[in-house]
Amino acid sequence: MDKQEKQLNFSNFIIKSKEVILKVLSMPQVHYILVGILLLYIGRSIVNGPKAPNINFMAEVLIYTIAALGLNLLLGFSGLVSLSTAAFIGVTTNGMNLLINTFEYSFILSAIIMIIISALFGLLIGFLSLQMEGIYLAIATLFVGYILTQFFTATEIFNNGRSVRIGAVNLYGDVVLNNILPADRIVLYNIVVVMLVLMFIITHHIIKSPTGRALMAISRSQHAAQAMGIKVKKYRIMAFVIATIFASVAGISHVIFSQTTGTADKWGLNLSLLILAVVVIGGMKSVLGMLLGAFIIFGVPSLYLQDLEWFKGVESIMTGLLLVLVIIFYPYGLAHIYYDIKKIYYKIKTRIKARLVKNNE
Repeated sequence: MDKQEKQLNFSNFIIKSKEVILKVLSMPQVHYILVGILLLYIGRSIVNGPKAPNINFMAEVLIYTIAALGLNLLLGFSGLVSLSTAAFIGVTTNGMNLLINTFEYSFILSAIIMIIISALFGLLIGFLSLQMEGIYLAIATLFVGYILTQFFTATEIFNNGRSVRIGAVNLYGDVVLNNILPADRIVLYNIVVVMLVLMFIITHHIIKSPTGRALMAISRSQHAAQAMGIKVKKYRIMAFVIATIFASVAGISHVIFSQTTGTADKWGLNLSLLILAVVVIGGMKSVLGMLLGAFIIFGVPSLYLQDLEWFKGVESIMTGLLLVLVIIFYPYGLAHIYYDIKKIYYKIKTRIKARLVKNNE
């Protein structure tokens, strides 16, 4: 009897353990951590591979994924648009250089200051957005980005828009990341991966919070949201603040990995449009879709097409064509292909079951 009880207890333990494991694995946060582990493995494989290509392209994909997450919260969940995302990445990189090298602030303090400054910019644009809608709002944000990039170019304190090496990255205490050799840049890449996973988790919590639900209600109908008691003005401003903070975190990630500010031209309209393309192609309202979109827009050209002479002149054309095709055939983005495959699988499964039942009869 004791033996039977032990076997029964062991069976119950196995069943409960299985339930707990399945419950944990079904959590989105765990999915993001697993994606992070996969990205760490990919980075290590790239560095140790037979061709040993530069890890820069993969880090670029992750950095722009962070920026796209913020724009997705603005565009996908709030129904608002911004064409100045890249400019705020540039604000952060140039501001970090000024604070670290001119005022000799620590990296952490500089990062916090730049996040606050970016949030204030978001607050300003949020207030501007209350006075305009649609195309007028897009044009207004476009000119905000243009003014910022021209300011970098015209101002000597920002090195007239030239890319400047920031130098040592003093993360905390005695830990200094300085003069990292290309072969050892995997260390910096790993830090960017950790930052991306954190931003995935933060994005998920924002979406599931009352703020996320309010933003979704506003995107569907502002009048209906207002009738439900949602303070539309407050959440519109909040959406822009969140988007600029995400762009700032992308800028901090850029500083950590490249240890440079980047040129003023780099943070212009072209990059903002590419980040917008990431959101549309990856899938609005999809978190992991931003990573897929960023890889298609930034990773594939760098990895496979950069060496082709004919591609260099038509890169923007191909991106535009891809954007049009996705809008026509997959308006919800490529991330939703998974759901279509799932539907097809269940349809086939149902038909096979029906046939088997019919044959048995």
